[in-house]
Amino acid sequence: MSSKLLFFVLVTFSLSFSMISEAQWKDLKVAYKTAQTTSDLRVKFNLAMAYASTGFLQEGFNELASINKIDPSFAKKILGQTTEELEVASGDWKANFNHAFALYFNDKKEESKEYFYKVVSLSPESSAKGWALGYVAYIHGEKKDWKKGLQIIEEAIRYEPDGVALFLAKGYGQQQVGDYFGLTGTLVKVGSMQASSVFNKYSIDNLKNDK
Repeated sequence: MSSKLLFFVLVTFSLSFSMISEAQWKDLKVAYKTAQTTSDLRVKFNLAMAYASTGFLQEGFNELASINKIDPSFAKKILGQTTEELEVASGDWKANFNHAFALYFNDKKEESKEYFYKVVSLSPESSAKGWALGYVAYIHGEKKDWKKGLQIIEEAIRYEPDGVALFLAKGYGQQQVGDYFGLTGTLVKVGSMQASSVFNKYSIDNLKNDK
């Protein structure tokens, strides 16, 4: 099975809810509402990054795909912008997160890992640390380095124990290395997380229906 299936697992089957802090939720709502009032692609990119750093993976990648459809040259433009922003805000975790993604989407994946790791050291939010490590694990999965990817996913889950997509990625890695006993336990965990999600107020539906 190709690494594209790993992407499919991470994005398509991740549920549209997340266990994030109230401060993160407020920031996400501001980013969403702002993006609804403008056609500025940078604002839409900022929304995609807000989604990506809080575990709303499908929404984040959908937003990036829509940006690319509008302006296929945006990836190169945003890399230039994030590079300049880091020159004046190297200690800002969000600036590092944005730059990591800009590098990734310009096919500079190995370089992007350095900045995802900086997010882990700089962010005060455990959730953001977990998702940053999740993207590093995904890069290893693309190279079929399953053992290393699983090690990183375990660390990511310690930071973000409510990240359904992280557990799904863990399960996929376990399948690839033949750990079917571990995979069974992981899928049981995912099932229980799905069941509890109905009580979570931090959902995409609530975000988009909030007046």
